[in-house]
Amino acid sequence: MGKHLVGDVPNVICPYCGEDKLQMLHWTHLKKHGKKLEDVIREFPNHITMTKEEYERKCQISKKGTEASIKTQSQMKTVYCVYFNDKNCSKESIEVPKNYPNNWVCDKCRSLGKEEVDGRRIEKANIERKKTLQEKYGKNVTNPQHISSVNKKMVQTQREKYGGVGYERSDLSKK
Repeated sequence: MGKHLVGDVPNVICPYCGEDKLQMLHWTHLKKHGKKLEDVIREFPNHITMTKEEYERKCQISKKGTEASIKTQSQMKTVYCVYFNDKNCSKESIEVPKNYPNNWVCDKCRSLGKEEVDGRRIEKANIERKKTLQEKYGKNVTNPQHISSVNKKMVQTQREKYGGVGYERSDLSKK
């Protein structure tokens, strides 16, 4: 809520379409215009983006959530891998705080390439990473190892932390 400009007004008006029945300029509304809250703040620096009433409501909700979290933080629960019924799953479970999400994936399922429940783990993350790298470093860069400065830093780190890269290490070169 820190990004919003809060004002003591009955409603917030969208600066792009004029809709005036909003309590706040929400990202879902701004998405219709292909905009983000940062765009509104940059283009309309003094535009109120949240009513005082909505701000206070959100603060109350946040306070209730914090209080509930404090009450349950010492309570534990068992979470099983979301692929528990799959024959290839290791059937692992973990003990976590009660307010921890239930959508955990064990190491074996993760190594088999199974995605997190939200689907972001593999495909979406890889697509987003590739897109970001191409925007930042050019069309031919699809992997961080394609960037020479990244490679140099990785080699330097491996030499400092582990005594070399691959068979450069004295204990590996003898094998």
